[in-house]
Amino acid sequence: MYRGYTKKIVAVVSILVLIGGLWGGYTHFKRNANAKNITLHQFSQVEQGPFEDGKQYRKLSAKIMTNPAIPELFVKNPGRIQVIEFFNYACFWCQRIHPLLNDWVEKHHKVVDLYRFPVVFNQGWDVLGKAYHVVELLKMTSALDMTFFKAIHQDHLNLADEATLKKFFETQGISNEKFEELYHSFEVAQAVGKSQLASNVFQITVSPSVIIILPSGAYITSPATAGREDKDVIAVLEYLIERELKSLPSNHS
Repeated sequence: MYRGYTKKIVAVVSILVLIGGLWGGYTHFKRNANAKNITLHQFSQVEQGPFEDGKQYRKLSAKIMTNPAIPELFVKNPGRIQVIEFFNYACFWCQRIHPLLNDWVEKHHKVVDLYRFPVVFNQGWDVLGKAYHVVELLKMTSALDMTFFKAIHQDHLNLADEATLKKFFETQGISNEKFEELYHSFEVAQAVGKSQLASNVFQITVSPSVIIILPSGAYITSPATAGREDKDVIAVLEYLIERELKSLPSNHS
């Protein structure tokens, strides 16, 4: 009986923390827009629109955003723009969106934080999800991410096979011993669990999927909804941010 009450109290507290974070995010976002003179033109590098909720993007429900697990997933700067990419090295469209998203986030790094979670839709993708977390632990994502995409989609290497994956890491200067140590480590297992939790919380069914969390709410888009041009996902992100900035009481246009 008391255990049930404890769970309810924890859930309520978590939801209150999330709501407080979103309100703090709004005020922080507003302060950043004013103090740093963030203008709409900073988010106007791609031809845009017209975009509509339910077509090129979709606003996530309040039920999803009040999930008690969400505060555990984002710990960097809750007052900044949060962008989440759900991807897998084996995903064809991921290899095209990945570098564009890298460049876009780098351009707006003063106000945007990027999180990445590999999705697992089959057993082979599980191996590649672990591979991403190994690369992350090695602090080599900027050096190896696109190398992985090239190896799979252009060189046609089956990196979803663990033995082939091990040999591939060796060609990148990572010894078999180091690979085994990291691939089967608690840290990788923990990271995989966090990625699966994030995927479940946000109900991800296609890859790549990109979520942007703004003070007004969270939105999801993907190449399948935004359009088949590589730049379309980026255009949707910029549109949502511009619309957010226009809604601020002090408009910097």
